[in-house]
Amino acid sequence: MYEKFSVLVESDYDERMKRRRKSTTFATCAGLFLFLCGASVWASQCTLGYYSSTGSDPCTACPQGFYASSPGSTSCTPCAAGTTTGAAGGGWTCDACGPGVWCPGGTPPMSCPLGDYCPGSGPMIGMAVSCPAGTYGAVTYLSTSACSGNCSAGYYCPTGSSSATQNPCGAGNYCPAGSGSPTQCAAGIYGSTTTLSASTCTGQCSAGYYCPAGSTSATGAGSCSFGYYCPAGTSVAMGAGPCTAGYYCPTGSSSATQNPCGAGNYCPAGSGSPTQCAAGIYGSTTTLSASTCTGQCSAGYYCPAGSTSATGAGPCSAGHYCPAGSTTAAGAGACSAGYYCPAGSTTPTAIVCPIGSYCPAGSGAPTSCPAGTYGTATGLTMAACSGECQASYYCPAGSTTSQGAGACPAGYYCPLGTGSGAQNPCGLGNYCPTGSAAPTQCPAGTYGSSPTLGTAACSGNCQVGHTCPAGSTSATGAGQCPAGYSCVDGASNPVACTAGSYQDAAGQTSCKSCPAGTVSANVAATSCTDCQAGNASPGGQSACSQCSGGTYAATTRSAVCLSCPAGSFSGTAASQCTSCLAGTSAAAGSSSCSSCAANTYSTAGAAICTDCGSCDDGDSCTTDGCDQTQGCTHTQISSCSVDLAVSTSDASAEDDGSVAGGLDGGTSDLNGGAQHSGCAMSSASDLPVSGAVPLLMLCVAGLVRRTRRHFFRNRSSRHAA
Repeated sequence: MYEKFSVLVESDYDERMKRRRKSTTFATCAGLFLFLCGASVWASQCTLGYYSSTGSDPCTACPQGFYASSPGSTSCTPCAAGTTTGAAGGGWTCDACGPGVWCPGGTPPMSCPLGDYCPGSGPMIGMAVSCPAGTYGAVTYLSTSACSGNCSAGYYCPTGSSSATQNPCGAGNYCPAGSGSPTQCAAGIYGSTTTLSASTCTGQCSAGYYCPAGSTSATGAGSCSFGYYCPAGTSVAMGAGPCTAGYYCPTGSSSATQNPCGAGNYCPAGSGSPTQCAAGIYGSTTTLSASTCTGQCSAGYYCPAGSTSATGAGPCSAGHYCPAGSTTAAGAGACSAGYYCPAGSTTPTAIVCPIGSYCPAGSGAPTSCPAGTYGTATGLTMAACSGECQASYYCPAGSTTSQGAGACPAGYYCPLGTGSGAQNPCGLGNYCPTGSAAPTQCPAGTYGSSPTLGTAACSGNCQVGHTCPAGSTSATGAGQCPAGYSCVDGASNPVACTAGSYQDAAGQTSCKSCPAGTVSANVAATSCTDCQAGNASPGGQSACSQCSGGTYAATTRSAVCLSCPAGSFSGTAASQCTSCLAGTSAAAGSSSCSSCAANTYSTAGAAICTDCGSCDDGDSCTTDGCDQTQGCTHTQISSCSVDLAVSTSDASAEDDGSVAGGLDGGTSDLNGGAQHSGCAMSSASDLPVSGAVPLLMLCVAGLVRRTRRHFFRNRSSRHAA
């Protein structure tokens, strides 16, 4: 299109230029004859409107919009803005462009661009001038500032606009017809669409909000400020002013009395939220505006911040007191010592502490004196009260006298400060009568197997065969009676067996006597000791008795000493008797032997001495006598003749075999008889043979006689014994 418009402009321009040339050609040629048509020296120079790099042929026509105003030009000069040359080229001067034509300079003439107009006169001739704000240029070749007309309502057209709806006005703005720029919606209103044309925009700002100029919604820049209210159409954050006293306006409020302050609060003018009534006062109505609210809290009560009644949060805490205007449950402080303050008390000495109780500072109720103590006065302040309960008595909690509830019950004991009758069981091995201050051990010989015994009998006597020292806890007490001791029923301690007795088993009630022939020298013996030979014991003795002289005990364990038989004797502690020697005798039980009296004799072991009687044997050749150990003796007279006569009586004795018996019983006498008869061999050894024979015969005769006498004498002695 631009090229088409350009050709049209150039053709029109060329036609006008031809007309102008016709009127001037002649004059020009005439006046410049010499220059243009002159001598041959110039014939080769480029003519006006042409140029070459050398200034001579071959020459080129200057392009449209350029000119060469002198012959022989080596270059073309661009036309000034607003002018141009003909379309054919070769111009030697520039002419002004026509209306609606745009000649920027050094170019062919062009159509005036969209959004612009190109004046045909004046200083801006041939120049493209932007259509003024509020107008638009929708076609080319416009030549006046009215361009195509005013911008459409709801739109704005800045300079150079090419459309009636060049730019939507935009939210928050309005644009009447012919607007070159958007106009903000006024404060207090808003524009929610983009093509508003009236100054009323969309409408008023919503109540509770404010809309500065250019707002795009009914809530504008936001909620009304805290403590202020904004009716519809408000333009600033503080709206129509502060909230009314007694009311509060949070952000976004639309009324001066938006919200009543509420009970327990107060609201000065401009409050955005309620302020609680201070602690110690209260607010009973809903539109209070002063910080004093309704008044002070009642005595005996406390009012935390925001209280709505004179009794606030309730009565003062027990143990404290609250004068009027108290702010906490602890009020003005703790109750005085010696007094107690129930909930709701108004003074620190509300009620004096009663007897049997104590009240430290801050008591809400009296505290009973602890078990084991008592309180006889009012106003006590410490747990010790009036002192400890008397020994032998017990004092439950709250007792008012030192003897409390009474004497300690049987089976229990109550030392100083006892709080309960059953507090201290008497304990095993003990008993406690009524009113005991301490346990008493069960007596020796008894036992206590229950912890609450009340009498000295305790649980009973100790088991037979056992011992129970004081304080024993079972019937077997300290255990079985040990060997060497006896334990009767109820024994407190084992009794040692006395000397002469013993006990070889444990758990016995009596001791045993030592058997005959044994003894126990010590107490608590578990066995007896045998008496040795020469000693004896009848039993139950502590020591063996020595056999006295004349007695003996031949074995150990002898019960008695035996008398020595006749013909024997013994000293003390003898285990056997000793036979009496010949010439002595002893009766049974003798401690010594007695020598035979004159004219008596005895053989060894004789009980009595035998009377010799008449020892005359009728032999004149012998001397007769009584020997204590041999009886009658006959001594041979050496000068006397031998009497060989043998009596008939002697012969009879020999016939009875008594000679043999006499020989058996008295062999020892033969030699003696021979000696007494002078028949010893030594006495006749020196005799001549002629004299020896008669002597031998004499000796034999004498020996026969003596043998016979000895036989009869010995037999008589044996019979006597």
